[in-house]
Amino acid sequence: MKEARPDANGPLGIEADVVDNYVRSLAGYCVMCYVLGVGDRHLDNLLLCENGRLFHVDFGFILGRDPKPLPPPMKLTSEMLQAMGGIKSKVTAKLRIGLSFFPVTISAISVCIVILLIVFFEDMQM
Repeated sequence: MKEARPDANGPLGIEADVVDNYVRSLAGYCVMCYVLGVGDRHLDNLLLCENGRLFHVDFGFILGRDPKPLPPPMKLTSEMLQAMGGIKSKVTAKLRIGLSFFPVTISAISVCIVILLIVFFEDMQM
């Protein structure tokens, strides 16, 4: 990101919007991988766009060949943390704030899924 979008005044020497995109994308990635049960998370199946967003390229999961029967609840590699300036950086603190809403998000998603299932099965019986 420093090579593609440098900014001497930005956090970590990178344009602020790129760092913000990265943190938001990473937080969303963590939550969605948990919700979908994606366990095979490593840098070989992630692409980092110039704008800071992560792009997932794990075709094994999409095709139903996820090698882990019980994926970890959330995967955050040391390289991902390094890209935010380390575990104690201000940028990583933003990620923590984003993930602090995770339990609320999971509850809301669970309620939505239950409602959709109820509606689906009611429609099937008609």
